Amino acid sequence: MGTRSLICVWYKGRFVIAQYTQFDGYPEGQGADILRFISVKGNIERLKAGLEHVKAISDQELNEIHRKVDEGLRARQNAGVTTSPMNMMMMTGGSGMDSLYPSLSRLAGAGILEIAAQASADKPVPVSLDLEFANDSLFCEWAYCIDLDTAVFEVFGGGSLKANSGSKRFEDVGGANDPVPTLIRSFSLDNLPENPDAFIELLGDVYDSGDEPQEEEEERGLAKTVDGDAAQDDTVINPAG
Repeated sequence: MGTRSLICVWYKGRFVIAQYTQFDGYPEGQGADILRFISVKGNIERLKAGLEHVKAISDQELNEIHRKVDEGLRARQNAGVTTSPMNMMMMTGGSGMDSLYPSLSRLAGAGILEIAAQASADKPVPVSLDLEFANDSLFCEWAYCIDLDTAVFEVFGGGSLKANSGSKRFEDVGGANDPVPTLIRSFSLDNLPENPDAFIELLGDVYDSGDEPQEEEEERGLAKTVDGDAAQDDTVINPAG
């Protein structure tokens, strides 16, 4: 499904990953994949180590990479290779970026975490920080953030005004009046849900797999309030409780 999302990692006081994801952004999709990665023993430390070799590139650098990829595809076509950019997109759902620069692909999704974890001095990984997507309340239906400083995994739904978002995570993203994702739940990395089913269950009534949160957002405009424990900044939900 074309449910879009933003997958973030916060480390050493800043966003080091903010990955725009084109498909399967709902909790059973990208959310569950993130949970699986961070639940594996040692993956958090691997991620921290890899992030030392992850570089956020500029828009100019990203455009240059796209230009080189397009030139390479045209050269292959001119050489008689039948896989055109259009055919490649039809076969993979993406473009040449998916194989040549997977960390910059809109299809990477939660896979960006493993890509970053494998980064090294010999094989640095470029990333594009797509934080502006957090302000797109129409299309940013879900957002996820792994905070490696405070050891929490946060799940966000559709957009609301910053004062009503239940979190300060995105307070510096965009202007004062720009919408940002609304905090649904935070989970301690030391006490994560046992499996994706438990993860979905702990999201509670806020999430119904049959109804996307964007529909509710449209009904209330952007003046969304968050009730209960999710309304407090830095709230951590104990899955065992």
